Amino acid sequence: MKNDHYLIVCAELETEVALLRETAQSAQPPEFPKPPSPSPVSPTDRQDAVVSVVADCKTSETQTSDDSNSGLTTPTTTITTQTENAASRPEESVPDLQNQLAESQAAYTQLEARFLVVSDRLSRSDEKNSRLEATVAQLEMESSTIGEYITLFAHRRMLATKRARLREALLARLVSDRRTLRKRLSTLMASAAAGEVTHDATEHTDDDDDHEHHGHSHTVADNHCESTVPEKLFIGSLVPIRFDKGRV
Repeated sequence: MKNDHYLIVCAELETEVALLRETAQSAQPPEFPKPPSPSPVSPTDRQDAVVSVVADCKTSETQTSDDSNSGLTTPTTTITTQTENAASRPEESVPDLQNQLAESQAAYTQLEARFLVVSDRLSRSDEKNSRLEATVAQLEMESSTIGEYITLFAHRRMLATKRARLREALLARLVSDRRTLRKRLSTLMASAAAGEVTHDATEHTDDDDDHEHHGHSHTVADNHCESTVPEKLFIGSLVPIRFDKGRV
């Protein structure tokens, strides 16, 4: 009878352990280190264990049935308390997990909103950068054209200054040439006047000689004819020459 009683108790313990494992797997409590799996027991070993248990029972016949009952009930009570604690832990952790899930969802929505804001700002900054690059390229083109105009203006100004200097040099040369021409003209006029006087004096001396040889009347007529012709020629040669200022 005692053997049967022990076998029944062992079967009950095995069923309770199986129930605990099922509840633990269904509730998914925090992971604990797994107990070592029981080693497979052969039928001969089981019979030997039963024989040893029977021997132990015979030696412990002196103990009372109350002590045996109390000794059997204590492990069952501890096992039941452990199962209750293990079952209560998942029930307590579910609301915490739900709260954590809600908080994580709220944080995810906030992060998503921030990401959208940052992406909008980035797109706007890209547009601004593209516009600035276009304006910079346009300004560079305008600056290059302005530089070309400046160089062209400087070249034209240099040419204008050269032309002005050449014009001034030509004007100065023309003025000097005009002065020299006037001086030469005055000298020519003076020499022409001096030549007319000398020519008149020589003609008078020749007339005197002719008068002495040919006679007074004939010499007077000759002197009158010869004196009138050169005077007209020299008077025509003494007409002042006028020069235009623009043509000199």
